[in-house]
Amino acid sequence: MTNDRLQYLLDRFLTNTATEEELQEYANWYKQQGEAGGPLFENDNSDGASDYKAGLFRSIINNIQLAEYGQQRGAVVRRMRFVKIAVAALVVLTGTLVLYNSLSTKPVTAVAGKQVVAQKPVVENQVTRKNTKPGEDTLTLPDHSVVLLTPGSSISYLEHFEAHARNIQLQGRALFEVTHDSTKPFTVTANGFATTALGTRFIVDGTRHVVSIRLLKGKIVVNATADAGMALQKVYLTPGQELRINTTTKQFARIMPGSKQLPNRISESEITMALSFEKTSLAVVFERLGKYYKTSILYDKAEVQGLSFTGDFQATDELDLALKVICNSNHLSFKKERDRIVISKQ
Repeated sequence: MTNDRLQYLLDRFLTNTATEEELQEYANWYKQQGEAGGPLFENDNSDGASDYKAGLFRSIINNIQLAEYGQQRGAVVRRMRFVKIAVAALVVLTGTLVLYNSLSTKPVTAVAGKQVVAQKPVVENQVTRKNTKPGEDTLTLPDHSVVLLTPGSSISYLEHFEAHARNIQLQGRALFEVTHDSTKPFTVTANGFATTALGTRFIVDGTRHVVSIRLLKGKIVVNATADAGMALQKVYLTPGQELRINTTTKQFARIMPGSKQLPNRISESEITMALSFEKTSLAVVFERLGKYYKTSILYDKAEVQGLSFTGDFQATDELDLALKVICNSNHLSFKKERDRIVISKQ
């Protein structure tokens, strides 16, 4: 086959205008040349030939990418077969012989006299963690963010986060202590609703038809994904606020701090003082919580020295939740002993 005929067939193939007969002619040529061995064509180093080869190479690479992402498997397989032949023909035109063994899925090419095997794209493993324990399970993510997973709940994420995002799929309820990284937003998706933060502490509860998202520290934004089944403009929350989304009625509401019914004889300002903390030492935190919940909280002063907490709780939050959040962020644990609570190092 002449160079002109080969270039004609290549052009027809790359523009998707080749007939089945032309594709077969192309395949037969490739097979015959591979069996014959030796040089196939004389080199043509003219400027015109060089420009043609460069353009042809770009076209072939584009077609390879298209074939890799084709929707119909049968079409992809057939097309990839001829793409490999096209690459072989291009290498022949440039004066370098390349052999594809039985049209292998790992094409071998020659670069500076050395054989290079094209590597397959790296596919990240999906990790799924489920809490099968009777109590909360503490998990550490690849970015060192910490998740407090409630019983029966699970999260899924890539073994190695993407370059510009940290995406988590949640089924159930969990508290997230997010490591700050302004270049990689941290997004938790539950029941079709995505909560995004850079570095913060929040709780997502997707166990019921009413999805609850509550911010304890920092700032987050919540929006609906395509799986939500309803429209939701971006909703920003500040510490203490909670967003409730009813997936049945397609309605949502932002619950402000102090908007719930308050305990008798306790003013809102007193609650704010007791349950709002900003880099507060743990000694003061435990003292306030003990008074508010009327529970004795014991701890070793040496173990909590230098430790602090930032975050807001609501009037109706149980003491258990508050202690889980505080202890988890400071590598502490607690246990109930009759009418008191004892704090210790993990």
